[in-house]
Order: sequence, then structure tokens, then C-alpha cells
Amino acid sequence: MRVCRLLLPLLAAVVVAACSREQPSGLPSAGTPAVTPTATPAAPPPPPPATTVSEAPVVADAGAVPPPLDEQLPPFEATGYTACDDYLEKARQCINTRMGPDDRLAIGGQLKESVRLITASIKDGGNESRIEQSCKRVRALGVKTLAKYGCTDF
Repeated sequence: MRVCRLLLPLLAAVVVAACSREQPSGLPSAGTPAVTPTATPAAPPPPPPATTVSEAPVVADAGAVPPPLDEQLPPFEATGYTACDDYLEKARQCINTRMGPDDRLAIGGQLKESVRLITASIKDGGNESRIEQSCKRVRALGVKTLAKYGCTDF
């Protein structure tokens, strides 16, 4: 308790010394009018300089092959099964006319893989009823996917 009595006056002296009249307190004094700082609006940044196509830097990757602009699926080779050939041609036309390049690449790749599996089964001398069932399965799966793009005439 004695230590607190000795430190309290010392602490008060330090606080009084730190708060002198020469330092601004942030409170307006009674004799001077309060001055509120006015913010000047910042000027908008200048627009970026206009560049033309010829001024744009060209960065080329030496090993990159440019993507095809709008590559269409070519007609598939006939399988000899009417159900397959009819569906494959209608699906190909739908993909070429209704899809963008990215979807055409993805869904067209799936269709090409289906054609490859069917023609491989035919070349291997597969059972005709199995081949027809494969065609029906491919058609059923494809109809659901292609209906999202407005192709419904299968």
C-alpha cells in the first residue's frame, strides 16, 4: 500500500507533464472558432491510353497449336444398321448446328467414341442383336443429352 501512495503522485506528475498546453488536444478552444477540414474531391484517374490492334504486344507460345475456329463433325461411316445410322446422322447435325465449339468438342467426342465402339463390335463379327441393343442404348443416352440443346427429332 505504501508503494502505491508513492507511485500515485509520480504517475500524476508524468501525465501532467505529457499534456502541455502547446500540444493540440483535438477539442476546439473557447476563443478560436472550430475549423472543419474540407476534403477536396480526388480527381478521377486518367483513362488508359488507347491502343490499336497493331500496337498490342503479341505473345506466342512456340509449341502451341492454335485451336480450330469452328470445326464441324464430319459425317460418320455407315454402320449398316438403320437405327444406328439414322441416330448418328441426326445427332451429328444437332451437334454441328446447335452447339458452341466447347460443347461440340466434348459431346462430339462422346459421339465419336460411341461410333468407334459400335464399328469395332461390327468388325469383330459381334452378335447382331447385341449391336442393335448397343445402338438403342447409345440413342437413349444421347437423346437426353441432346434434348438440352433443343434437338428432339430422334
